[in-house]
Parts: sequence; C-alpha cells; structure tokens
Amino acid sequence: MNEDTIIESIHARKIFSSYGDPTIEVDVVTVGGFGRASAPSEIGTGKYKAIAFPNGDVDMAIREVEEVIAPELVGLDANEQQIIDKILRELDGTNNFSKIGISVAIATSIAVAKAAANSHGVPLFQHLGGTMACILPIPLGGIASESRYTKYLSIDIHEILIIPKNPSSFSEALEVILSIRKKIPDILRKYNLGFVNGHSDMAARITNLKIKDVLKIINEICVKANEEFDLDIGIGIDFDAANLWDSKLNKYIYQHEGFELTSEEQISFISSLIEDFNLFYIEDPLYEDDFEGFSKILKEFPNILVCGNNIYTANTERISKGVKFKSTNSLIINPNQIGTLTDTWNMISFAKNHNLKPIISNHLSETLDESISHISVAAGCPIIKIGTIGGEHMVKLCELLRIEEVLGERAKIFSLYEVN
Repeated sequence: MNEDTIIESIHARKIFSSYGDPTIEVDVVTVGGFGRASAPSEIGTGKYKAIAFPNGDVDMAIREVEEVIAPELVGLDANEQQIIDKILRELDGTNNFSKIGISVAIATSIAVAKAAANSHGVPLFQHLGGTMACILPIPLGGIASESRYTKYLSIDIHEILIIPKNPSSFSEALEVILSIRKKIPDILRKYNLGFVNGHSDMAARITNLKIKDVLKIINEICVKANEEFDLDIGIGIDFDAANLWDSKLNKYIYQHEGFELTSEEQISFISSLIEDFNLFYIEDPLYEDDFEGFSKILKEFPNILVCGNNIYTANTERISKGVKFKSTNSLIINPNQIGTLTDTWNMISFAKNHNLKPIISNHLSETLDESISHISVAAGCPIIKIGTIGGEHMVKLCELLRIEEVLGERAKIFSLYEVN
C-alpha cells in the first residue's frame, strides 16, 4: 500500500451544468494528492436510460456521498480502483445505481482515479492506461442540427456530423473540423435569409432546411475541404430515431419534412441518404427496439459505422442482444450512463472483444470536467464524439491537445482506414 494514495477525505457539492441545471461535483483528497470530478445534469434520451439522481434530488445525492459513501472509502487506497468501484456498487445494491444515482457513482469513481494519478504525479490517461497509452481519438463533430426549442421548425434529424478519416494528428483533425464549421453559418443563410442559424444544444448550427438540402451543402463543403487539407472527410448523421418514432402509428414522423415512414420505408430512406451523400457514420437510425432493422442496414452497408446509443444505453444485456443480431459495428460509450470507471473500462473491453468500435461521447448537459479526454486515450477509443463550440465541450478538446503535447513524438492518432 502506498501511503501517498490513502484517501483522507471526500466532499461533494452542488454545481450547475451547461443547461443551468443542478448536478454534483466530488472532491477526493489523498495523503499526497487531490482529484475532482463532476457529472452531467442529465443522462440521455431513450426509455432505457439510467437514473442520474434518485427522484432528481441532487441535495439528497450529496448527503449520500457525505454520510454513506465517504465513511466507507476514507482510509482506502485510491490505487485500488476496482475495489473502490465494487464498494460503490455494493452500497447502491441495484444493477443500475437507482439508489445512489449513476451521476454520484461516476463522479466519485473518477475523482478517486484523479486523486491517485495526482498522488503519483502523472496524468490521468497515463495512470489508467500506462506508458503505452499514446494514441489519440479522432474527433467527430456536429455542424448542423435540430433545435429542441423550435423542434418542428428545424431539421427533423438530431445532428449532422463530420469526421476526418485520416488526419496526421489530433490538432490537425480539430482544426479541420473547426475550419469547416466556421463556414457553415454564412452558407446556410444564403439559402434562407430569414433564419438565424444559431447554436443548438449539440453546439452545432441550427437549420430549417430539408435534410437532403443540408447534406448536399455539407457534402460540397467537404469535397472542397478534402482538396484544401488533403484529407478524406466523412459525413455522418445522428438520427436519434426514437424521437421520430410514433409507437401508436408504428411510423417515423418527419414533421418538418412533411412525411411519415414505416419501418421498411425508414430503412429505404436511410439507404438512399447513405448512397446519395456517401455517408460514413449513422447513429440510432431506428427506434431502440428494432435490433433486426439495425442489422439490415449494417448488412447492406458493412463498410460504414452503424452506431448504437439509445438502442443500448450502456446496458450489457442489450449490447449482447445487439451482438447476437449483428445490429451495429460501433456503440456510444458515455461514462455517465455506465456508472463507474471500472464499468466503463469493462464495457470498452467488451465492445472491442465483440468487434464493436467504442466511440466515447460527452453529454448535452455538460460540465467543465475533462475526464473523458483522458479515458479515451487510456482505453484506446478510436473516436470521440463531442461538441465543437462552448466551454463545456472545448475544455475536453483542448485537454486532448494538451495530452498530444505531453506525449510529444510518441503521440499518434487513429486512422479510420484502419478501424474498418
């Protein structure tokens, strides 16, 4: 046992997310170090999502940390991450942290890891992944999206994204995405002078153009950027189809587009978008229980990334079902949906072992915590899906720039030519 990593105290406080909603931040003090971590105020969409805070009560969650969790963890070795996380699970006693709240669990777990790393004087990614952790993820950034405040006046799909497939460095990849993103507002305004094109919650530009019209514009921009930067830039769509699905009508409702689609028609529509615009990434193209429908898309387009988020919501049973049906070849890894750092690590390993590409992602209602940047490098996630504007998003991207600088000549970045 290393004396410097013995936990001396644990303290929790209420802070506020980028939505202005209350959430939790946890401080862990060891003999020789300090760690702080916070969790988003919301977990996600979809009927299978976990519970952030029991009854939505952040104050009760803070008391749980102070009165129940802290007494059990103080005096333990912060190096023993798996033991710490096992205790958190035992204290909760449920399979989804519905008693203490999944946000409490992940904030406490990561704060312990940060304190251990700080006690050793090493970055979190090195503490978790060792000295061989040196490959950075490629950023997947949103550039056009719907607005939850003007839902039926903006594009029906959740978000349109871009990703450089073959960058030479993380800094290059980020600069390319930001360069393209800055061109979007003026171009979108040319097609609709009366629409503001402000920022959405996803830190993308809101548009009220039709889906195919927006994709045509973005595709033309990417073709020019490919020549300018000598890169291959892919286009993706996060459909978030659960929010399009009407279970009573058994149809996908596209209010802004003005049409309704059956499940088979939805698959045909998606296929046409993939073919017409050479899409490289699609996320949640169907509602969360249509495992067979997902598998039809993947079977037809095996060389693109078909990603599951709401279909899985970090639930191992649902992921196993997806593996059985061959529903996707990638999945979203959102630590605050999973519960602890150990659980996150195990889920990433499970995904890799079943040929699923782990795509680590932040959340909409974010804080300034930068932990997922370190986790992505430590665990070898090939892609990080993140907003490209707003302090709560940029802090994570800038942390990856710092990690790249720390690694120096050892720094590498994934290639999506290698991923497939």
